[in-house]
Amino acid sequence: MTFTICLGIDISKASFHAAVVLADIGRVTLFSSARQLAAFAGLTPQKHLSGTSVQGKTRLCKVGSVRLRKALYFPALNLIRRCLQIRAFRDRLLAAGETKMQVVGAVMHK
Repeated sequence: MTFTICLGIDISKASFHAAVVLADIGRVTLFSSARQLAAFAGLTPQKHLSGTSVQGKTRLCKVGSVRLRKALYFPALNLIRRCLQIRAFRDRLLAAGETKMQVVGAVMHK
């Protein structure tokens, strides 16, 4: 597994957010897949449907941990702004017709 460092990220804020994420998740071994962890964090998309007449926007499921979503939101915005790989991912999603908030949710999920 390789990791890349995006320049311009404040280490003190990053360590705070990392501590919140690790404290809220607890033991990662409790989750059998990344999908379960994303559901725990409330980062899975939820379609709003009601019969044939109501078809609302897809949004993030709000069932998961609020603290974890808050701890991932601003780092996701920072990555979108400063990391070239994430910016390319954002551009690809926007070109595919996703809204800006759906893109932020996808970066938080990543």
